[in-house]
Amino acid sequence: MPLNDMQIRRAKPETKAYTLGDGQGLSLLI
Repeated sequence: MPLNDMQIRRAKPETKAYTLGDGQGLSLLI
């Protein structure tokens, strides 16, 4: 499932970095 605008906007920073992935190789480090 591709990342959409709302998923990215709702991602909140935490004390430890984490990634959101789309399942097709794109990942976003938060």
